[in-house]
Amino acid sequence: YAGVDPEYITRTYDLSAYEVSYGKNAALGEIKAEEGMGTALSEKRNNFLTQSIVASVDKFDEVFDTGMQDYLNSGGQAIIDERKAAWEKVYSDKTMLD
Repeated sequence: YAGVDPEYITRTYDLSAYEVSYGKNAALGEIKAEEGMGTALSEKRNNFLTQSIVASVDKFDEVFDTGMQDYLNSGGQAIIDERKAAWEKVYSDKTMLD
């Protein structure tokens, strides 16, 4: 990695090799709000994130907030709400798996 202090490379390797933790998947069952929404919401998300990245600094918040609100209004919020309810039914108030 030209131009990168070797100390950063060594530290990154040490962290990845010895201090890494892997997430666990929670089996919550079927989320009905996701039915038929996968491709459309993925494209919507990818588009607004891309538009946010290429937006000028002074327009970033506006582009991101508008895109996120559209994503949520298009079914994203219903999925979040259903996943949250399913999580709470199985795991109560836990915020992560052990």
